[in-house]
Amino acid sequence: MSKREIIALSELKDVQILWPGDFYILADFVLRCFETDDAIQNAKVNASRRHSYPSLHGLAAHYARISRQPLEDIEQQLTKRGFWMGSGVTIDGKFPCKR
Repeated sequence: MSKREIIALSELKDVQILWPGDFYILADFVLRCFETDDAIQNAKVNASRRHSYPSLHGLAAHYARISRQPLEDIEQQLTKRGFWMGSGVTIDGKFPCKR
């Protein structure tokens, strides 16, 4: 699989670190937090529009902190599944995903 700059959240549905769907659930929560903060910032007068999204590495780091699992192990599992840690993750349909 080639390196992709942006991947859709739905591509993480089958990722399992400790139990089925755990990584997807965390990623969904983090992305919704980013989206809510963007909406607040975008509503300000004279604010430039922004769309923030975390990298896969950033999501793995959040997961590692919360689960107390080694970051290297999480990243290794994601890499084995063909993901590039530098990819940004976005909610499906928010940005066209580069294939």
